[in-house]
Amino acid sequence: MSKKHTLWFVAIVLAGITIFAFGYWYAVSRSQGDMQVFCTQEAKQCPDGSYVGRTGAKCEFAACPEESGGENRGILPYASGIRGVVTRGPLCPVVREGESCPDALYATDVFVYHAGSDRVFAATQSGADGTFSVSLPPGDYIVNAKNDGISNICSPVSVSVGPDEMESVDISCDTGIR
Repeated sequence: MSKKHTLWFVAIVLAGITIFAFGYWYAVSRSQGDMQVFCTQEAKQCPDGSYVGRTGAKCEFAACPEESGGENRGILPYASGIRGVVTRGPLCPVVREGESCPDALYATDVFVYHAGSDRVFAATQSGADGTFSVSLPPGDYIVNAKNDGISNICSPVSVSVGPDEMESVDISCDTGIR
């Protein structure tokens, strides 16, 4: 594909994404009936090659990194989000006095929902060490994990993420062993 055709292809794809984002914004804002502001997911390229998106009540483009003291406040990665650890237990069928049976670190899928919604807003995976991190805009969220244990239950965690904050959460999954 020639460079000219590649640029046209990219322009058409970006236009389609912008139209889809506006349609989604319109549908969500009409269905919720509240005064939340949903900005389109347009992006502006900064002089350093990074991209920033629209934010705030007026949906203005965020400052480029060199304009904001080196901090990226664009669409992704946000300067805020959630990090945490997923554990799973108990792992011992019988725990005797004097013996410990600590929960194990758990590699699994982690899901983030806006508070009050049953739609997945973001998803990631915890590593073999149970840790995960997801970049999110400020807001109220519910975080939970997938559990392949007998009980299939993990305890959902509520968390409020502020601007420029990485909140820590611990998700505990039940194996069903008793």
